[in-house]
Amino acid sequence: MPEENTWLELHRIAENYVCSAEVARFKGDKDRLRRLRIKAAGAELVAAKGIPQKDKITVGVIALSAASLLYKAQAFELLRRNINWLIALPMGAEHREALIGVQIKIPHSGPTA
Repeated sequence: MPEENTWLELHRIAENYVCSAEVARFKGDKDRLRRLRIKAAGAELVAAKGIPQKDKITVGVIALSAASLLYKAQAFELLRRNINWLIALPMGAEHREALIGVQIKIPHSGPTA
């Protein structure tokens, strides 16, 4: 059975997707940009589950990254499905407040993934 990636490896995978997404943005490839942002967010979502709970700053940063990527990708249905558990993760108040800010901005209808 293959080993699962650590949260840090998953975060690095997400960073690679984000870099590729920026290339797509530069080239004007909106479909690829959206797909890569969603992939990056997926890696961050899985990473967030594996971060030790005592690392509240890291949890908050990764959770906010995932939510922001989904928002930027306009993957609002995926964001709606994940925002509440992200907010419930152990993190500092500033990250939780930022996530609540993202939650407030989610349109009630619009593009989905």
